[in-house]
Amino acid sequence: MRAKATSTIALRERLATLLPPEAIAPASDMARYAVDGVVPQAVALPASVEQLSAALRLANDQGWVVAVRGSGALMEYGGVPKGVDLVLGLERMASAIDHAPGDLTVTVGAGVRLAALQEALGKAGQWLPVDPPLAGRQTMGGMLATNLSGPLSLAYGGLRDMVIGMRVAGPDGVVTKSGGKVVKNVTGFDVGKAHIGALGTLGVVLEASFKVAPLPKKDVTLVALFDSLAQAIKASHELLAHPSAPQALEVVLMGMNRRDDEGRMRQPTCNLYARLLGSEGAMERRLADCSRLLVQSRAVNVQPAGSQAAGQTWEWLADFGWDPQAGSGLLVRLGCLPSQVGELSQGIEEMMLRELHQGSLVVGPGRGVAKVFMPGLKWADADTAGTAVEALRGLAAGVQGYAVVERCPLPAKATLDVWGNPGDGLALMRRLKEQMDPRGVLNPGRYVGGI
Repeated sequence: MRAKATSTIALRERLATLLPPEAIAPASDMARYAVDGVVPQAVALPASVEQLSAALRLANDQGWVVAVRGSGALMEYGGVPKGVDLVLGLERMASAIDHAPGDLTVTVGAGVRLAALQEALGKAGQWLPVDPPLAGRQTMGGMLATNLSGPLSLAYGGLRDMVIGMRVAGPDGVVTKSGGKVVKNVTGFDVGKAHIGALGTLGVVLEASFKVAPLPKKDVTLVALFDSLAQAIKASHELLAHPSAPQALEVVLMGMNRRDDEGRMRQPTCNLYARLLGSEGAMERRLADCSRLLVQSRAVNVQPAGSQAAGQTWEWLADFGWDPQAGSGLLVRLGCLPSQVGELSQGIEEMMLRELHQGSLVVGPGRGVAKVFMPGLKWADADTAGTAVEALRGLAAGVQGYAVVERCPLPAKATLDVWGNPGDGLALMRRLKEQMDPRGVLNPGRYVGGI
């Protein structure tokens, strides 16, 4: 059981006995490190693994609640914490990139920005094929902790498929390793992967090794306009079943329940975006095959996008609902089997139209994912947001799927279960938490079931 935290002054004084002055943020910075409005009593900014372990060990001994922070890009994700005594910021941690091009692997510190890693890999003609939200801002540790995938996961899988080794600090400060730095070393059950997506509730990721891939010679995007969401989803499945299938495919229904200047309801636009990655020799044939299939599937217009426009489009699709320019709102991710995504998407569209909710829908038919973003201040109202989330979860349950609230204004979030019912796996998750963090000091309340 967690002990009651000491006073703010005493907590900072205890930290000062272990860490140098520059590793403790001034009291005036506390609000900047708040987690869902919960302001910490202190912020430790270790510059080494030794300093980080010392801070964790002290927090564990004292029963302080610890929140781990990388760049802070996705700190809104997860449940409202059950208090925060200490934020452990990783912004000063030295983070190296150890790239082995011949082995197609890279080992990287948790504090490295994903954008910096891609730049380093690109010099050797390689990349890590991931596109999580806010990739330009995310650290590798934050990416692993949140485990949010983008359109590229259709072809390349998720992070668990790419991680081959990890180094993690437990709540008691003890550093452990799992897996290895080369693919052939990875055998058996890799307990380190339990940290992927766990929001730092089991430990602090310090370093990870990944499989990487050669950069594709060609990267081309097709854009197809459809009259309806149903047509676009049907065309997607036909395209994905073809040998020339794209590596990423998303369908977007934009501007539901928007009115023009005269108060008339506008017709939402429905676009299909297909990204083809591969060799130069095969690309012309693949483009022709995909274009022909889309026209046969009743696409109104099919055009290749310019390289700059394509890059901006895929970045927007990965950031959907998280882009600061989108403003505040309700972002819900729903998932099901790919074969059921048409039924799920149709249900979401009908619910939105029936309830006159303004918003947009992004669907990954091959990934079995649908994300709906409804902007506006009204989602700060707990009853309004709760009713919408309940309706979406009902639709997901109808296809044996799930619905997770990724973003929501804090007033409503404080009353919502953002994760929903995790099913029978919750008991196993609780046992894992009890074994790996018996005092419950790491991020309590943030993960599934209040873990």
